[in-house]
Amino acid sequence: MEIDKDKLKENAEKVKQQGAELGKSLVWGFKTLIGGKDSMAMLCDGLLNQGDVGRKYAAAMIEKNITTKDVQAIPSLIEALGDSEPFVASKAASSLGKFGKAASFAIFALKNCAESAISEEVRDAANAALGLIGNEVSAGFPEAVESLKHSSPFVRRYAADLIASLGLAARNAVPALKDAVQDTDPSVRAGIIRALARMGRHAAPAASLIVERLTIDDSIEVKHEAVSALITLGSSVPGVKEALIETATGADKDLSEYALSNLGKLGEDALPVLVKALKEGTAAQKRKAAASLGDLGPAGKDAISALSSCLTAEDVLLRGIAKNSLSKIRGR
Repeated sequence: MEIDKDKLKENAEKVKQQGAELGKSLVWGFKTLIGGKDSMAMLCDGLLNQGDVGRKYAAAMIEKNITTKDVQAIPSLIEALGDSEPFVASKAASSLGKFGKAASFAIFALKNCAESAISEEVRDAANAALGLIGNEVSAGFPEAVESLKHSSPFVRRYAADLIASLGLAARNAVPALKDAVQDTDPSVRAGIIRALARMGRHAAPAASLIVERLTIDDSIEVKHEAVSALITLGSSVPGVKEALIETATGADKDLSEYALSNLGKLGEDALPVLVKALKEGTAAQKRKAAASLGDLGPAGKDAISALSSCLTAEDVLLRGIAKNSLSKIRGR
């Protein structure tokens, strides 16, 4: 039988790499044992950056030794909830549970972990931790604001989610959210803009940055969140009305449809754009515009003629939407 020298060489290289990784893990593990007050920080670093063996060791040691004083470990534990190793993720969840209410910042991450768990072991650990922490997310507000600058996009995203969940009660976070709008991760940018939308008029100072994201961002999720946020801010905020009208009449059909479906919330300012889309748009744009005109209620009375003409359209869906919107406008 012919020996495959390339395969032997490849296997030898793998063994060499595994040996080197194990050696580094042993050295690092020994340092954590004699690290004194720095041991928890070293373990948290290893929890995210070591190989499989090192991460498991770190997860087990953190769960064994962590106390409520080690709050600086919470962001690392949140990030570890997404680890591909069930043992690591479950130990991270268990460790978070030991903080009780002090780990309120981790609630959304734990809920997501429980819903999308890679194993029953992880799901049970996440649910157990939630039982110990509770649902009082407001206690995690200070940590959430601080974590908007965290190195992990995973942590930054959950920080934005927590702030968004508090709505107007978190309006003091607007300056920090404004600074974070241009985050490098699209899912974080979307979360930041979603949080700003929950701040209502208090988010007006960030309007120009949201318009910029709507214009230049390469993520459709971010653009959708920007449209929703600008609708919430309202046309009285400078630049909002113009940006939304430009989007609704723009060449990007997907974004145009999304904007048209929300434009009715702007009030009478949206009427000319919606009527034009109803007359000249694609089939999908006409449906969105017809539905949005209904959102205007009695303020959409000037669109009655245009909507009435849709009652005989070939598009069955458009006919139904137009009929419904006419009922809303006429107050029936």
